[in-house]
Amino acid sequence: MALATALSPAHTDSIERFAFATSRWDARLYDTRRSAGGALDVAETSVRSAIYDGHGDRDLDRAEAETRTFGREVFARLYSNVERLDEPVGPAWATRAHDLLDQIDGFSTLHAEIGGDPDLAALASASMLGSVAGSLGDLVADSDSDSASEAADGLPTTDDRVRAALRSAIKTARRVVGETREGLAGLAPGLGSAPSTSEQISDDRMRLAERLRSDERLRDLIRRAGRMQRIATSTTRTRTEGTSEIYDVTRGNDVARLLPSEIAKVAHPAMRALLLRDLAQRSAMVYALRSSEPMGRGPLLALLDISVSMRGEPHDWTRAIGMALAGTAQREKRVATIADFNGGIARARRFDRDGATDLLSGAPFSSTLDGILDVATTGTSGGTSFDSAVGWAVEQVVEHGDADQKKADLVIVTDGCDSVSEQVAEKIAALRAQTGLRVFAMTINGGALDSNLAAVADEVLDLDATADVGETVAKAGWAR
Repeated sequence: MALATALSPAHTDSIERFAFATSRWDARLYDTRRSAGGALDVAETSVRSAIYDGHGDRDLDRAEAETRTFGREVFARLYSNVERLDEPVGPAWATRAHDLLDQIDGFSTLHAEIGGDPDLAALASASMLGSVAGSLGDLVADSDSDSASEAADGLPTTDDRVRAALRSAIKTARRVVGETREGLAGLAPGLGSAPSTSEQISDDRMRLAERLRSDERLRDLIRRAGRMQRIATSTTRTRTEGTSEIYDVTRGNDVARLLPSEIAKVAHPAMRALLLRDLAQRSAMVYALRSSEPMGRGPLLALLDISVSMRGEPHDWTRAIGMALAGTAQREKRVATIADFNGGIARARRFDRDGATDLLSGAPFSSTLDGILDVATTGTSGGTSFDSAVGWAVEQVVEHGDADQKKADLVIVTDGCDSVSEQVAEKIAALRAQTGLRVFAMTINGGALDSNLAAVADEVLDLDATADVGETVAKAGWAR
């Protein structure tokens, strides 16, 4: 938004405008997302066809230009605080469409809900343009004929039909914006918020948002993962001693936290004596401070069973758990390793401050989001080998046995169709003593943990024994 505001009039004069002062920045954001070939491009095609088909001398090039400019203006109105031109210079149908849009209260609400987010503005524009394409065609025909928009035999006018279509389109667009923001927020911390101006030109987040719109299973996984993260966040412990925020008034002897009324006593000899007495007795009035205490401790390692016996709902919950763990680790600035195992380690991703890396190949993912999506989209295959998977996790702790790996949490999600050897169990026990490693096992799909692994686990959760897997997982020991 700052860049758009900074553009001088000379930089915006070359932009074709009908009714609103669309800037080059607005147009560039729109065109970048349209050229990605997603919903915005499809919506433009629908509007262009409605404008072109059978409407006087309007050729395809003209229809395309009018569609592009109208689309940019709708986008700009949703994205920024664009102002109307003193005199409209475009086709009559476009000005009428904008006028009708101004008559619907929901449009200003939609603009406020988008809050300067170009990707949500693009999705909302696509939803609206696609929904009203046919009605816009009627508006074009009506405007081209210079006929009055009058009702015949009690039937609604063209303006009535367009207004109704716009009202329905805005309602749909608001739902799209809300669901998309929720999905993005559930996928990674901060992703639901509008990107900074310097990051807005990229259409990567828009592509991801469109994928969320088209993939119901991914949306379901994100909802599950997001619920776990929200519950985990609500269980964050707080302490009353800290340096974060004032939340109450209490009694004590911390001079730095004295209330102004107590400090004022210093100016009067008699009151100063009383203040010194109260400080000695820890009864002076002071501010009570608190700060959040991180729920986690050291790095987080997760082993997710992807053997064929996990297929279906158990696998979906396992994917959601992996995504929630990755998101929680990011929020708490913990290093996280999310690995899938069957007969061995099939996939492994490491998430840290530098992004995400495929540990087996050593290649970085293009972004942290791609790493999280890799967790979400891995399928099931093969049998199960606990020794192979847990042994690999043990090697990760040993290999990084410096301070970075102190107090690591190892989370295992499985249906328990295998056992851990005594040798591997002994290695885990040794690491628990040496590094403060904690082990949390979650069984699902009717599985049970073998005695060797259960003996070294700090906590074992039977996810089949609860009506709310998400709440149980989020409140588990690894999150406290």
